[in-house]
Amino acid sequence: MALHTSQMVAEHQPGVPPVPLIWLESTFNTRSHTEQLLRPELENGLITQHDFDAAVDFFPGAQRYYSVR
Repeated sequence: MALHTSQMVAEHQPGVPPVPLIWLESTFNTRSHTEQLLRPELENGLITQHDFDAAVDFFPGAQRYYSVR
């Protein structure tokens, strides 16, 4: 899936997500898919068990859509 340049972020700016939201929504869309994607990072020691658990609990949930101020 190609992203339009207006959906991409070249550099982090305050108030702008550091990665495209469309990518987050399509990549981490279920708990099992999130686990599958992050398990190699956990096994290679690149993320901790705590971070792995937090990610698989957070990403597929509806709380991703809560307003942030």
